[in-house]
Amino acid sequence: MKLTKMEEQVRSKQHYGLSAEQLEEVFPDLVYEQEDGTKSINYVEMVPILVQAINELNAKIETLENKEEATTKKAMQPATDNSNNEEKLLLLSLSQNKPNPFSNSTTIEVCIPEDVQKAFIYVYDLEGKKVEQVDVTARGKQNIQLTSAKLTDGMYLYSLIADGKVVETRRMIVEK
Repeated sequence: MKLTKMEEQVRSKQHYGLSAEQLEEVFPDLVYEQEDGTKSINYVEMVPILVQAINELNAKIETLENKEEATTKKAMQPATDNSNNEEKLLLLSLSQNKPNPFSNSTTIEVCIPEDVQKAFIYVYDLEGKKVEQVDVTARGKQNIQLTSAKLTDGMYLYSLIADGKVVETRRMIVEK
């Protein structure tokens, strides 16, 4: 007897399944018992449950990543200003360049706490090659002017590096 193309494919591929007994403990409505006592799984009704579980896990991952990012930023920004007996935390940050896209020059706002030893802005092309480096020697909130003199038309990534750690990375576009 000759098999159809579909039957050949079904027989030639590896198949996956779940244990009906294990699934029945958690989702009894998805498991059906046949007249001969064997059990089958309604995989179609399982899809929305899996999608919901994936969405919940993604939300938890995002929450954890945000907490980790906040913790990392907090650890890198202990500089304080005790003026008027109020403790003010200076946040280590890198803002989006303005204007973006730009043709001649653009401004990047950074904030560097006093206790940061060395800070730089590195500009990378999309191949990951560093094309420019700006030393940020002043501390506090400030504007850094960046010109397009060393850059060609295209998209670039720029990163704030503080004491050897990448703080943030953003994108900018040069259109001459």
